Amino acid sequence: MKSYFPLLLLLINLSFVSCSNSEQINTEKDKRDAIVAYLVQPYFRNDDFCKQLTATNAKPEIFDLHEQVIYFSVSENEFNKGDVISKLCAYPDSVKYSTSPNRNKELGKYSVVCDSCKFFSFPVSCLILPKQCNFTADYKNIQYSIADTELINYAQYKSVYGGELYFKKFSSDNAYNANHAAVVTKGIEPSLKRFVNKLIGNETNKEKQIQILLHFVTNEIAYDSIEGYMITTDVLKKANEVLLTKKSDCSGKTILYASLLEQIGAEYRLAYLKGHICVITKGNFKNENKYVFEWDNQNYYLAETTCPDFEIGVSKLAGDPTDILMIQKPDTVSNLYNYRNGLQIE
Repeated sequence: MKSYFPLLLLLINLSFVSCSNSEQINTEKDKRDAIVAYLVQPYFRNDDFCKQLTATNAKPEIFDLHEQVIYFSVSENEFNKGDVISKLCAYPDSVKYSTSPNRNKELGKYSVVCDSCKFFSFPVSCLILPKQCNFTADYKNIQYSIADTELINYAQYKSVYGGELYFKKFSSDNAYNANHAAVVTKGIEPSLKRFVNKLIGNETNKEKQIQILLHFVTNEIAYDSIEGYMITTDVLKKANEVLLTKKSDCSGKTILYASLLEQIGAEYRLAYLKGHICVITKGNFKNENKYVFEWDNQNYYLAETTCPDFEIGVSKLAGDPTDILMIQKPDTVSNLYNYRNGLQIE
């Protein structure tokens, strides 16, 4: 099956970066672009994203950027109910259907393999979008909700610090590292602020707030081994994408946790290790595990996002988390520093 998914991912990660400082008012096109981008990128949104948007069980299959045509599949049982197309497409006459009799459904230059399904396409401009829509992800005792306007701001990099997505490692000639600070959410972002307020409730102690947020990330965001070990380049999922998918590797967990800390004004740094990234945070914590790092003449404590129930200052890890290579504070500049000598890395 020919797919334009990688090209669309490139559109999300690169083209929208230029909009990071834009103050323009979101348009209907912005809304359509953002929603379609997430709609056809299952790696960055929840499984029922399309159902929440269209109230159907149709599955987005392909988006042809050049032709601006979107392809769906849906089970024949669902299709025979008679309202799928009317909920998806504003102009039903524009819909084209695969006529393939076997399970390999062909339509134009694309095909999908599915049993007892309908495979169809129509111009993306005909996709019906509600006037207002929210997308949600349910957790144990809390729900994350993001409005379409907030989703647009994430898609256009307005909600994150922005900047170059990759930088050359200072320790290797031709290797590149992902610049995690570029996709850390700035405080205050409405969907995250609402979520954080629910998480911390009436707790006013800053250290306890920091620990509550860490417990959420370690215990309710699953570790995605595919992201962690099977994809050769770092996948930079923004905080909303981690919350919608409910899973990520150390990169996504760290980005989410840093973004949550931004909402309460906590002081923290990103710490880059060999093959790993974590958060170190400032506060009045215990020092039982000795995972304390001095930076700018202040003590920062390890907050490991991949270890369930990790308690700052107390929990011990099987490996050695002390070999920090680089330090970074996400902000409008997000300079990198060599942790060993304190010098800025150009």
